Amino acid sequence: LTYGKCQDPVFQTIAPRKGRINVDMSEANLEQDSGRYYLWLELDTPAEKHSTWVLRETYTNDFKKTIGFLTDDRFMEYPTTFGIQLLPEQGNLAEIEIRPETGWKGKNIEVSICSIDKVTSNYTTPTY
Repeated sequence: LTYGKCQDPVFQTIAPRKGRINVDMSEANLEQDSGRYYLWLELDTPAEKHSTWVLRETYTNDFKKTIGFLTDDRFMEYPTTFGIQLLPEQGNLAEIEIRPETGWKGKNIEVSICSIDKVTSNYTTPTY
């Protein structure tokens, strides 16, 4: 899990909140294995408490993975953007389901997919 924003996404959509948030990822048309991509979630409103949200990933080979991500961080009180690396060797991401905390007042989550190459090229090795 990382924080920041996806620059130059290969796929992007706005997912409206209707209880659980389901996003069909079939139109993402990922050219490589999903492990070469990050899934980025940007909340339109910060979380109001420290909690664990649930993210369920479904891949094209029917593999499903449920993970939790925390809305707190020791450097930022309530980050609104979360980057999660997708699983390798499971085919492409087909669908995600996001279960936000019950008290979250947000209406939408921006869902993006960014290539790992783009993410890592934004970081440089410091020189001394």
